[in-house]
Amino acid sequence: MPKAHEKAFGNQVVSQLKEVAGAPMLHEGICNTYHQALKELAASDKIEWLLTTEASQVLTGNPSLAKVKASDWLSEDAFQEEVFGPFAIMVVYESIEELEKATVKLKGQLTCTVWGDSTELSTNKDFLNLVEEKCGRLLFSGVPTGVEVGHAMQHGGPFPSTTDSRSTSVGSSAISRFVRPVAFQDMPEELLPEELMEKNPLRILRKVDGVFIR
Repeated sequence: MPKAHEKAFGNQVVSQLKEVAGAPMLHEGICNTYHQALKELAASDKIEWLLTTEASQVLTGNPSLAKVKASDWLSEDAFQEEVFGPFAIMVVYESIEELEKATVKLKGQLTCTVWGDSTELSTNKDFLNLVEEKCGRLLFSGVPTGVEVGHAMQHGGPFPSTTDSRSTSVGSSAISRFVRPVAFQDMPEELLPEELMEKNPLRILRKVDGVFIR
């Protein structure tokens, strides 16, 4: 968050979060880990809490929002660890150079969103290139869509968001995680898998000599 907008943006987010009630978390272990992570962050004098609320009931995660300077975020590894739950940390930077330094140190993410108009985006292409290296899906002025099976679905990213960033975990391309290439050279037609027979009895879409045909 640019320093010039931190107060106005922070106030607006807090006002919206106050309208959100806490919700049950998946199980006790996740809930305990969430609240323990918040306690550990609260022990630092470099972090400012904009919103923090106690759980109203067992296994509940309530929204929390904290703020930290980019210089402190860069120097404290604890600030860079994921907190799984309804928590956000607003990192305030004073220059594009400081933002780029923070981006370089950012760990692998499933998604990253960049908010800005066309002028801001076009004048900061180097920054966008840095963000691209950190995620599996790059969004512009929007939030991630739901995850569903489809040809365009990309759900994965650099470590630690996924252990293998070469494939999506959801969508048509996810099949590549479970297969390996095998070539059949000069094998008799009748012995080939039906998927590879010249006559294509299954009528599936295939790439032959670089061209997709059915």
